[in-house]
Amino acid sequence: MKTILIAIRDYYRNHTTLCNLFLLVGWLIINLIQAAFTGLAHDEAYYWMYSKNPDYGYFDHPPAIALLIKTGYAIFHNELGTRLLIVLMGTLFLWFTFLLTNCRNFLLFFILASSISCLEVYGFIAVPDAPLLFFTSTFFLLYKRWSENNRLVDALLLGLNIAALLYCKYHGLLIIFFTLISNLSLLKKKQFYLIVTISVVAYLPHIIWQINNDYPSYQYHVLTKSQDPYKPFDSLIFVLGQLMIAGPFTGILLFFSAFRYRVQSSTEKALRYTFIGFMVFFLLSTLNAPVEANWTVAAFVPILVLSYNYIASTIRLKKWLIGLSMISCILFLFIRINLAFDIVPAVGSKLIPEFYGWKTWAEQIEEKVGDTPVVFANSYQKASRYSFYTGNVSLSLNNIQYRRNQFDIWNIEDRLQGKRVVYIPNWKIEGDNVHTFQTNKEEIQYVTIDNFRSYAKINITTPQPRYIFKAGDIIQIPLKLKNNYGKPIHFGENPDYMDWLEFCVFHEEEQIGEEKILLLNGMTLFDSLETSTSFSAPYQKGVYYLRISIRHGWLPPGINSRLIRIIVE
Repeated sequence: MKTILIAIRDYYRNHTTLCNLFLLVGWLIINLIQAAFTGLAHDEAYYWMYSKNPDYGYFDHPPAIALLIKTGYAIFHNELGTRLLIVLMGTLFLWFTFLLTNCRNFLLFFILASSISCLEVYGFIAVPDAPLLFFTSTFFLLYKRWSENNRLVDALLLGLNIAALLYCKYHGLLIIFFTLISNLSLLKKKQFYLIVTISVVAYLPHIIWQINNDYPSYQYHVLTKSQDPYKPFDSLIFVLGQLMIAGPFTGILLFFSAFRYRVQSSTEKALRYTFIGFMVFFLLSTLNAPVEANWTVAAFVPILVLSYNYIASTIRLKKWLIGLSMISCILFLFIRINLAFDIVPAVGSKLIPEFYGWKTWAEQIEEKVGDTPVVFANSYQKASRYSFYTGNVSLSLNNIQYRRNQFDIWNIEDRLQGKRVVYIPNWKIEGDNVHTFQTNKEEIQYVTIDNFRSYAKINITTPQPRYIFKAGDIIQIPLKLKNNYGKPIHFGENPDYMDWLEFCVFHEEEQIGEEKILLLNGMTLFDSLETSTSFSAPYQKGVYYLRISIRHGWLPPGINSRLIRIIVE
């Protein structure tokens, strides 16, 4: 084994350029094959829906992922097209990140990078984290060039790159912040303010979109928070999650090496601040709510660079890296093959079913309902998958047991008003008009509604975001109903479905009651309507949350207001 490794090392030294090109092309080909034969993840189908409805922003994310998917899908109308540009960017990412390192052994760098779990995944999965990684690497590369040369062209490119970061994901703000904190002398540079101006101007279309749409991303990411108290288990899961996405075998080695490395330049200092800053920021975030492991993915650019610089200068760690990486690569190769072809279902379709069988599922539903639009209850994933694999119209109709998403902003719901639709609930229902059939994924129940009505774009507000009441009090709460459909809404147009204004009360994220307050049938809502209704406060002291909704017949109440904090004394 030692002889083989020495032979590989000697060949690499004598044919460095050729070997580097071979590694990059090989990585590109592997990910192209993976992209072509692996089914879409839940969110990928959702982002494909983004690409079919181009805009300067979306409920959950900025628009970069939509543009990338749209460009690739224009070439190939399948999974490969959806992921094409992500694969290309993932290959360039490796080279650009390598240029940030001190050493010039790309083979060792490639071995290290291929042992990192999140880089394996974001080499082909079309989600915002993938372009975020790419533009994080180019950001630090441009920052390095600008810091060393102070050239105007680098300042211009850096400003555009910052905008690109923010167009990928809002986490880009943390990269900019920690870089600035690492070098406050930037505030004395004139070109720094040019960079800021360029990035703000380039990002302005998305800011305007947020303003015009009542800041949906801010409301979702910042205002919608967990109502549960702090759980120490969330912090533990976060730490363990970081080790796993760093690599099941090399994760500890990466973090140890990144911490141990002594920075030697302002760029490396920025990398270090970003690495530590991300980890501390999201660890503290677990005090408020659970944190998803992938939220720190941008930090793996500095982790990769810093750990590589340290390992490359330590012979013993090199040996550990090569040995552990070989084990990681064997594991990842098995996972990749199984992800595409489901050879071992026990660790494939049965363990992570979101990648398998959804095309068949969609075709089975289409066979039953034809081209009738399908309305899924509380599932932007299923609505998106159904549209991707059939090309038919579908909608996620969200109610108080779920959350708002981009389907509440698009005009799909508007176009379905008064039309014949198939409604698929996400709970068991009974009735003479309920039909049931089995798909490869699940048993489907559906109801055909000949005159579909919903009111997702009616916004209900109260003068205050929170109220303090005494237990059992009956109080009057002023309400304002805002019509965002652009035309008058006539309630009760489907005589089989009564329209009600309803109050829904939650405690610790569990719904504990709902009360029909006002029958809306026969009323017409033009631009807006101000009214007042009575509300019975809970009889037990505590903190509650109130959602004011419009209920249409037997369908669950919609999401028409923000959560209103109710303190019962």
